[in-house]
Amino acid sequence: MSESVTTGSDDDGGDRESSPVMLSQSFDPMSSSSNSSSEENSDDDYEKTISSKKRHPRPNSKGVNVKRSRRNAIVEEDPQEEIFNNLFAFLLDQKVDTMDIAVSWFADYAKDNQSALANLINFILKCCGCNRAINVFDVQDQDSASATLSQIQLSVERTSTRDYPLNSKNLKFRNFRKRLTGLLSNFVSQLSIRNYLYNSTVFEDIMSWVVAMSSSTMRPIRHTATVFCLNIMTFLCEKSKELLNEHAIATKQLEKEEKRSRVNRNRINELNNSLGEIVKQQDTLTTYLNDYFDSVFVHRYRDVEPKIRVDCLQELGVWINTVPSIFFSGSYLRYLGWMLSDINTTVRLTVVKVLRKFFETDSFIGGLRHFSSRFKERILEMSCVDADIGVRVASIRLCNAMRTCGFLENSEILKVLKLILDINPRVQREAVLFLCKVVDESVNEKIDLWGEEDYILKAFSQTSLTTFSVHWIKFSQMCKLLEEVRLSYQSSFDYDTLLRIFQKNGNFITPITQALLNACEIDSIYQSWEDISNFVLFDNYTSTLKDPIDSILSFCKLNDFQESILLQLLSASIQTVCNNNFITPKTVHNKQAAETTNDQNKDKDLLYLNLLPYINSITERNSASPTLLHDSLRLLFSMDLTEMTDPQLSRHFELLINNLKKFFLTNNDLQIIQGCTILFLRLDSIPALKEDLKLLVTDICDQTVTEFLKNFGSFNIQDAVITKDEFVIFEACLTRIEGCTSLKDFSDYPEFDIIYERLVSLLSRVPNSYEDTLKFSAINTLQSLLFWFFLRKDNPADEEKKKDDETKVFNCLINIMNNDSSKILQLQAARTFLETVIMKEGVKASHYNDDNRVSEEHNFLKPQFLDALLKILEGWLYTYAKVGQFPFKRLTQASSPHTQISLDKNPLNRRLLEHVCCDLTSKLLIVVSLSNTITPEFSQQFCELRGHYGPKLSAIVDEFLN
Repeated sequence: MSESVTTGSDDDGGDRESSPVMLSQSFDPMSSSSNSSSEENSDDDYEKTISSKKRHPRPNSKGVNVKRSRRNAIVEEDPQEEIFNNLFAFLLDQKVDTMDIAVSWFADYAKDNQSALANLINFILKCCGCNRAINVFDVQDQDSASATLSQIQLSVERTSTRDYPLNSKNLKFRNFRKRLTGLLSNFVSQLSIRNYLYNSTVFEDIMSWVVAMSSSTMRPIRHTATVFCLNIMTFLCEKSKELLNEHAIATKQLEKEEKRSRVNRNRINELNNSLGEIVKQQDTLTTYLNDYFDSVFVHRYRDVEPKIRVDCLQELGVWINTVPSIFFSGSYLRYLGWMLSDINTTVRLTVVKVLRKFFETDSFIGGLRHFSSRFKERILEMSCVDADIGVRVASIRLCNAMRTCGFLENSEILKVLKLILDINPRVQREAVLFLCKVVDESVNEKIDLWGEEDYILKAFSQTSLTTFSVHWIKFSQMCKLLEEVRLSYQSSFDYDTLLRIFQKNGNFITPITQALLNACEIDSIYQSWEDISNFVLFDNYTSTLKDPIDSILSFCKLNDFQESILLQLLSASIQTVCNNNFITPKTVHNKQAAETTNDQNKDKDLLYLNLLPYINSITERNSASPTLLHDSLRLLFSMDLTEMTDPQLSRHFELLINNLKKFFLTNNDLQIIQGCTILFLRLDSIPALKEDLKLLVTDICDQTVTEFLKNFGSFNIQDAVITKDEFVIFEACLTRIEGCTSLKDFSDYPEFDIIYERLVSLLSRVPNSYEDTLKFSAINTLQSLLFWFFLRKDNPADEEKKKDDETKVFNCLINIMNNDSSKILQLQAARTFLETVIMKEGVKASHYNDDNRVSEEHNFLKPQFLDALLKILEGWLYTYAKVGQFPFKRLTQASSPHTQISLDKNPLNRRLLEHVCCDLTSKLLIVVSLSNTITPEFSQQFCELRGHYGPKLSAIVDEFLN
């Protein structure tokens, strides 16, 4: 986003001084400060405050007669001792009540008004951190306040420190602002009680000095004076609100008196006089507020100092809330709208929070329509692309308030909903909360249309649809909205291929599932896995010729894409229930804790006992649809299968593994085969299933090897042309052999050599993007075969063969990394090479305790390998930077072209590319560490990546290089 303040056009009129300037042109609040303390507190580019317009004739002074023979001379040298001020001392004394301070001053004022005024002005100067004082000569001539202050400023510029009470961290100023606010509140209250606010010049005398100080080029004086003025205006607003209430009460009393049958003229005259006095006082306060708004706020809301801007905008929000009759109009709201584009994060955040309160106030909604139409585009932009996460989160909350008021169109709501897929967890969670509220409101509207919830349930209870739950309406609405969000991002072949690579281990959570996990934490209804399961299994959508049943069933009937989302919701629900509701204590110190643990385990067994039949039914129901079957299998990824100990689960597992065998051998979809492989590996952790599973896996592997030999035994895999029909068969066969080599040690198979040779020949084929999926499976299978190789402790005579086979695979991988046109295949070759090296070194370390034996062969990371790996990583970093829309930081000095793949600039792709770059970076750093080849130049290369590609990648670099 652009971080400069844009000049807003004044739709509501107003002079030049009421229009904001471009902060990017006039100042830079984040610029480095000078070493000089006077320069730190001096602003040469401030905007001078105009004087207050309202001036009453001054009455004769009370108190001591003084000769005005000379002006107060301002000394240039700083006094050796701190000038004492009793008001300032009282304010710092936490034991002295602020009301007592105010009453004491007014008592002094009654005795000697000039001395009291001088003492009060000196108190304000002390609050500014200024060790200077004026005397009664200066107070007598109010028109020279600016000149006097200029002399004071010149005398203290060289000695002023950066620290002043409002921003000091000194313990004695800990509650300074709070006590100062209390004092000003009591001061204004006493002015009103003593009638000085309406019939005396004392208030104007004080404010003329405060307004003059607010235009000082010295930041401490300007900031403190602005805070004084803003707070006084706030308390004037409160007093104005009291008068408005009194006016309303007196008006009602007058109307009541006038309607009496026997009119009391004295009472009516009394009320009329009271109303006249209230109107007069109200007019006085309104004049004060308008004057000080024009003379202070209009200049300080765009001050060079962000803290001053924040104070102005916060108080403006208070004024609008307190007396909307004065301040709730476009001519005041526009200041908040303009500052949505402020360069400072805190200022933008303050404005958003102030505006949110307005949109959550029912009485303000009607008056915010014009403001919304003028500034909602900027608010939506802040939600989506603001540089600060806190501002984005606050802006989403503001958007929700605007949506509740009806000020957002459907297309604008969709912009916010798309943030559920954002890469930042805080933004994502806030967007999911926004989504849940949209769903709730939509569902409530539909239920109101169809009748009350009780009426709907009663209607369904009279049918055979006994499994129906009213929550299905909510689940349906959620799925339909998420479909709209997901389809707003166009998927691509490259995205799908990358996603399939990283979903292979079963731990990769899809963005939609992650969003639904947040929804489960926000709304417990989404944790109702049994209701969701019944909804998934429901098929009876035939018409009953009854309303509202037919309308509800029609709404709840989902298409395949929506059903896929519903299955992901069920996955999130199961994961939430398993993880949150059954937390086993880490340590057990007593019998009671042990009993609690046993009870929790029993509850979990009961959960799984109820859940597994549903999952088996769901997988069988969706077996005809590859996409839905894949999502159904992923339901088991959400469960910790090692905790399934109840013997009653065995029959459910028997049905499950038989279904998995059928899916594995008969389905040609790659994701289904990979999903079955993952589940076989996880089921192997259940002791009761080990023997049966071992026999089943052996049978699967035997059939798969037979299929492989049939397809590839006599086929010239290196040079022959592969037809479309052959490609489909080969793809499924290779994916199955990939799965089998993950499940079982193939090193003892007599067909091992021919399988190995055919796969190496396949990788040696001329690059062809159409055949990439075949090479993906071949690479993964060879990696598994090498793993079984490394685990074996062969005779020394077999070492040469193992090295030869390893060399063949590594040569194929380096050839793909350097020459293949498919960037994703290059990525997979690089990942496989790195994982194989890590695996080999780990096996060596476990076989041989002698560190020398392990370090003898640290020659696996040859220079050409490292160069190829660095180029591939740099290419993906470039793609990540391009999609993430942030500056690219080079890793090498190579001039080779960067990775170019078809990925749009959206959060889905950014999240996936972050995963790719972090995965590749961590593996590369591990291998370099194992090879003992980390040079200062290499460390410097990676250290420079920190801060450029997000916190996750920076953390990885820090962990390995620090």
